[in-house]
Amino acid sequence: MRNRVLVAGFATRHVAQSARRAGYTVYAVDNFCDQDLAWCTEDCITYEESTEIPEKIAEMAARHPVDVLVVTSGAEAIGTTIPLYGTPPRKVERFLDKLEIQRFFEGLDVPVPPLAEAGHYPAMVKPRLGSGG
Repeated sequence: MRNRVLVAGFATRHVAQSARRAGYTVYAVDNFCDQDLAWCTEDCITYEESTEIPEKIAEMAARHPVDVLVVTSGAEAIGTTIPLYGTPPRKVERFLDKLEIQRFFEGLDVPVPPLAEAGHYPAMVKPRLGSGG
């Protein structure tokens, strides 16, 4: 059994806590590294910008041997040499692209709100990429 897990992302406590309850030794790369995360991890490294996540993952893996990586929000599409538990980055990238996911569901005939033509308002405007709503 692989028992040393590194959890990385914007807010990792929910995954880290579940892994700890399941008997794993847990390390984290997290935007906060607050006390509730400290209670369920052996070590935690914080970061300020999401671009730092790969570097911080490498730093944590150098400190502690880990068997697997679990990524959460903000780290879904990073590449790593650590075996990844979860959805492969290539699939994640597809579903973080709102236009791509719109086309995906339309192709399955799943009802989705229509896309507004450029310059037609009122309309809700969102960034094309990202997971925030």
